[in-house]
Order: sequence, then C-alpha cells, then structure tokens
Amino acid sequence: MIIDVILNGTNGRDICKELKSDDSTNYFPVILMSASPEYLREYNECGADGIIEKPFDIKTLFRKVEKLVGSL
Repeated sequence: MIIDVILNGTNGRDICKELKSDDSTNYFPVILMSASPEYLREYNECGADGIIEKPFDIKTLFRKVEKLVGSL
C-alpha cells in the first residue's frame, strides 16, 4: 500500500498504525509518501516499511515496491 501522510480528515501515519496493528492486514507492505520530509522522519514508529518523498521518479517507486513485494 502506498499512503500519503497528509490526507483530508486523517493522517496516513495513523492509517498505517491501524493496518500494522491488525492481524488481518499487518503483513501488507506500506510505503508512506509526502512532499514534506519532516513528515517522513521516524516512519518506522507507525510500522511503515518504507518512504518516498514527492515528487518522485516512477522508477524509484517501482524499485521500492519490487523490493517490498519480493520480501514477502
């Protein structure tokens, strides 16, 4: 899953925490993304498996996704 940190009405970090705390979804790889690097710091505190800073190159995104999916 790729989740933006800043969402209207909620926070992507909170969504990630919920996903990672639920046994039925905690195995899904989660990448957080944001245009603000400060929102991506300490991403592992919410259980995210990776980050990507916007704007990003699509090849960079594909490499991160392939790495996470390959580790399943």
